[in-house]
Amino acid sequence: MSLELRAISKSYDDTVVLRDISFRLEPGELMVLLGPSGAGKSKTLEIAAGIETPDTGSVVINGVDVSSVPARKRGVGFVFQDYSLFPHKNVFENIAFGLKTRGEKNARGRVEAIAREMQVEGLLDRFPDQISGGQQQRVALARALVFQPDLLLFDEPLSSLDQRVREQLRKTLKKIQRKHHVTTLYVTHDYVEAIALADKIAILKEGRILQSGPPDEIFYRPMSREVAEFTGMTNIFDGSVFQSKGGSSIIRFNGLELVVDSALPLGDVTVCIRPESIMFVRPERPSSFENNFDGIISEMESFGSAMQRIGVSVEGTMFYVNVPNHVVEKMKLEAGKGVKISLKKEKIHILLGGEG
Repeated sequence: MSLELRAISKSYDDTVVLRDISFRLEPGELMVLLGPSGAGKSKTLEIAAGIETPDTGSVVINGVDVSSVPARKRGVGFVFQDYSLFPHKNVFENIAFGLKTRGEKNARGRVEAIAREMQVEGLLDRFPDQISGGQQQRVALARALVFQPDLLLFDEPLSSLDQRVREQLRKTLKKIQRKHHVTTLYVTHDYVEAIALADKIAILKEGRILQSGPPDEIFYRPMSREVAEFTGMTNIFDGSVFQSKGGSSIIRFNGLELVVDSALPLGDVTVCIRPESIMFVRPERPSSFENNFDGIISEMESFGSAMQRIGVSVEGTMFYVNVPNHVVEKMKLEAGKGVKISLKKEKIHILLGGEG
């Protein structure tokens, strides 16, 4: 099933919630709507589902305008952030609810099959308050999948779960989505979650789409400073191109010089570098790259058991580098230590015109 939103706008009194939202999902694609709170992500989802009606624009499913079709007739499965399970019904009854309202005769067989797939087959006689948050979300997903919807909509379904459970469910969700080839629209404010799940990403802010495209394009080639900042591009510098020839250019910023792998027009630019695109150079393995800087470690921040973000001051300019913990230990990286960092030319993204 394909899904297309065409020029969707929505306002409440004088408050504009959505501004000319347009995008298309091909059959089987998973698209993530990514943005901060209040960006209009959930409202876009509700309009796609038929829960809300747009002021202007249309919702098109498989080439048919369904803007006036009620939610119950759109063949859509909706998974909410708060699970929305019926507290007075057990797990079996919660999963079977949609089937029974549709008059499905083989409800038990369908429920048991999806329960096995979602690993909740041993919980069918329990009530929601007798199972964990992660198990409740598996039940909610099973309920959405059991009637074999053509379109799945997720509104931040993993945000209230702890990190370990979130990672497990993320893998399960992607596996199920791929297996059933269900066209899926997924809302989150977590860009790590977006990268892990998405075929396409649309960045929303203040009710408008700033950029949409494949994850690599969004995260490594942002079209604006706004998108770069939101997607974790922690190294953003204003500079200027002062030399351009032979397929490469030299950029000056904060008294430093960078070589980039493209011929750019002279003038103001914004330099964008992801923290995972900068490397520490080991003394025994000199770097062959052109962009090498000596600096001092001034900040260290842990990201759980696997990663640290390290701030390196280079002549007063701070570069942030994401480094696996085993590299930190092997290189004995610590605050106050002098280090050399290296940047690949092809990993440096340039926005023309300064701010971008």
